[in-house]
Amino acid sequence: MLSRGQSTSVAPRLTSIFQMENLPEEIQTLIISLLPLKDAVSTSILAKNWRMLWTSYPNLCFDGTKEVNTDQDSIRLKKYDFIETVDLVIRQHRGIGLNKFGIRFRMWPDYFDYVDRWIGFAIASKAKEIDIDLIDSTDLYENAYHFPLDTLDAQGSSYVESMRLSDGCIKPHPNIRGFTKLTRLVLRFVEIFGDLSDLLLKCPFLNDFHIHNCFGVANLRIPHQLDKLQSLKIAGEDVQTVECHSAGLANFEYTGAVIPLLLHGCSNLEKASISVREGENTLVHAFTEFPSILAVKILNVFASLWRYNDQVHTLTRRPQGMFIHLRHLTCTIFIFYDVSNSHNGIIQLAHCLDFVPQLETLHLDMDYMRLLDHCWNNGEATGDGCHMHRHDHLKTVYMSGFRCFRTQVALACCILENSAVLEHMTIEPKFKSYSSHRNSNIPVHRIHEWAQHTSERFGKGITVLAEAPSQL
Repeated sequence: MLSRGQSTSVAPRLTSIFQMENLPEEIQTLIISLLPLKDAVSTSILAKNWRMLWTSYPNLCFDGTKEVNTDQDSIRLKKYDFIETVDLVIRQHRGIGLNKFGIRFRMWPDYFDYVDRWIGFAIASKAKEIDIDLIDSTDLYENAYHFPLDTLDAQGSSYVESMRLSDGCIKPHPNIRGFTKLTRLVLRFVEIFGDLSDLLLKCPFLNDFHIHNCFGVANLRIPHQLDKLQSLKIAGEDVQTVECHSAGLANFEYTGAVIPLLLHGCSNLEKASISVREGENTLVHAFTEFPSILAVKILNVFASLWRYNDQVHTLTRRPQGMFIHLRHLTCTIFIFYDVSNSHNGIIQLAHCLDFVPQLETLHLDMDYMRLLDHCWNNGEATGDGCHMHRHDHLKTVYMSGFRCFRTQVALACCILENSAVLEHMTIEPKFKSYSSHRNSNIPVHRIHEWAQHTSERFGKGITVLAEAPSQL
C-alpha cells in the first residue's frame, strides 16, 4: 500500500539495445584497436557487419620466436605457419591507418621475397613504425637479406618515424631520397656496404640512433647536420673510432674496446654509459680513456675485473681531466676471482673517485662471478690500505653484493672516513645479476656485526638490506 504523497510513476523501460555497428566507423576501429590482434581478427565471426572491422587494425606485429620477451603488440605464431599467416593477414588488411608493422622471425633466403612484399605493404600503408628482425638469418648463408633502402625511402617513407632493422645488410648511397620524419633508427647485426653517412644525412630529424654489433663501419662519423640528435648508442668491436658533431647530444652509450671517442661541441651532454670489454683495468679505462665525456652529470660504468696489479695506489694512467660536473655515478663491476679475498681490484674505484670531486650519489653493484668463500676471516676488517681524497658533496652511497670481503670493507671504510657530509650508507648482500646458488647462505649476521661496529667507529648510519633490514 502506498502512503500519502508517494509517487506511483514507474521508470520507463529501455527499448533500445546498444549495437556497435551503429557507432561511427572511426569509433568502431578505435574499439577494435584496443584488443590484441588475435582477438581483433576473431571478432569477424561474431556478426556479418563485423567481418571487416579488424582490417584497419593499426599494429601488425608478428613474432615467430619462442622467446619470452616480445613486443606487447605482437601476435605469437608457430614456425610452420608463420609465412602463410602473415601473408593472409596482409592480403586482407585494408592498408589504411597502419601505425606499426613488425616481423620477428628467422627467414630462409628462399623466402626473402616475402620480406620484400611485407616491407612494401608497410610502406604503402604509411606505417609510422617499422621493425624487421630476421633473427640470425645472416648465420645461415653467405647471402644475407638486403634491406631495400630504395623501397624504404620511396614516396611513403616520409611517414616513417621509427625504424629498426636487425640481421641483414644495407647499401647506403648518395642518391637516397631520405626519411624526412624519421626520429629513431636502430641497426642491429647489420652489415653496411658503403658510407653510412649517406643514410644519416638524409635523416635530418633523427633524435635517437642505435648501432649494435654492425659490420662495415670502422670509422663512425655523425655529421653536424644531425643537430636534432639527442641519444647515441654504440656497441660492438668493428668500430675503431667515433666522431660526433651533434651539438644537441644529451645521452651517449658505448660498449666495446678502448677506442678514440671524439664528441665535438656536445656541450649539452648530460648522461653517459661506458662498458669497456676485455683487458685488466677496464674500470680504470672508463675514467681515463674517454675525455669527451668529462662534462657529463650522470655516468654509468660497466667493468670486469680479472686480475690486478698489487700497485693499487697509483692509476696506470691519470685521467685527461676532471669530472667536474659529475653528480651521480653508477658502477656495475663483475669480478672473476675464485677466492674473493685474494685481489685488490675493487680498490681501484677509490682512486677513480679522486677525479669526481663534486659527486653526490654513488651506486655500486658488485657481482663475484666465481664465488667460493663468504666473509673475510682474518681478524678485524679496518679498511686500511685504501686511500682517497676528501669528498665534500657525497650524500648517498649504496652497495649491492656486499659480503664483507676484505677489499669491500676497505672501500666502504675509506668512503665513510673521507666523505664529510655523508651521514648514512646502505649495503645489500645480494648480487643484482641473480643466481640462486650465489645468493644462498649469505652470512647476514656477520654483515650486521660488521655494520654495527663500523657505524659506531665512524658515527654514521649503515642500513643492511637483508631478510631482516636493520637501521643502525
